[in-house]
Amino acid sequence: MALMAAAAIAGSVPALYVFGDSLVDVGNNNHLLTPIKADFTHNGMDYPGRKATGRFSNGKNSADFLADKLGLATLSSSSNANYVNGVNFASGVYSSLARSLGQAQAASHLARPIFAITIGSNDIIHYAKANPAATPSQQQRYVNALMQTLSDQLDILNNLGARKVLFLDTGQVGCTPSLREISPTKVCSVVANAMAVQYHNAAKGLPSAMTVQLPDLHCRAISHGPDRRGAHILPSKSTNIGGHEEDEAKATRDAKRYPLSMTLKLLALLSLIQ
Repeated sequence: MALMAAAAIAGSVPALYVFGDSLVDVGNNNHLLTPIKADFTHNGMDYPGRKATGRFSNGKNSADFLADKLGLATLSSSSNANYVNGVNFASGVYSSLARSLGQAQAASHLARPIFAITIGSNDIIHYAKANPAATPSQQQRYVNALMQTLSDQLDILNNLGARKVLFLDTGQVGCTPSLREISPTKVCSVVANAMAVQYHNAAKGLPSAMTVQLPDLHCRAISHGPDRRGAHILPSKSTNIGGHEEDEAKATRDAKRYPLSMTLKLLALLSLIQ
């Protein structure tokens, strides 16, 4: 039944547009002047060809798996990609579509694709690094600002013609290797994990809030979950995904013990069948 539902959805979605952070980066950062890249091993160790592509994962990420399940081509990081079939690169997409298809046809086209948004993890990680002693009220103010910015961006997407939005929130980012490595005792960041819970709780209300504010926009929220038990479907259903958990922090460039790809694959499938 689940696979049939996913297949039915796949047949009705002509394109996938992705907005997000490193969890859905397919190599965009490779082209930027930034030290934040994933073009080294063990990233990509399970990706076709077994080489690092710029994905912050041992294999495909959730954007790749969503594209696979929808029967679409693997998303490209190139600014020359075919915007009609979907692309993991936001700049200039609407204006390019309008020039290619015409204003009316572009608006009609944008009503059918899925707009996948995966954002929040990097914001929380960098805030926790810069503010390790942040109080709960300071944390909540920052999370509120993130959610307001997200709401504003969804309003812009709606005005451009988007009608189907899939939002994946953040997981227990305080236990990522990058944060545990800077801890003198190699423990998880309490601030980051507390903010992840606040962000997760705020995301629960996103679909219903968008229904009220933007009745033409169909929004679904999927969560990695704020704890170690797995992924949780919002707002009404949940599921647990087992996995390998390490007590010892690993250096950022020794990610072999932190495979993300299977979890991201399950999240992508769950987002289509729930």
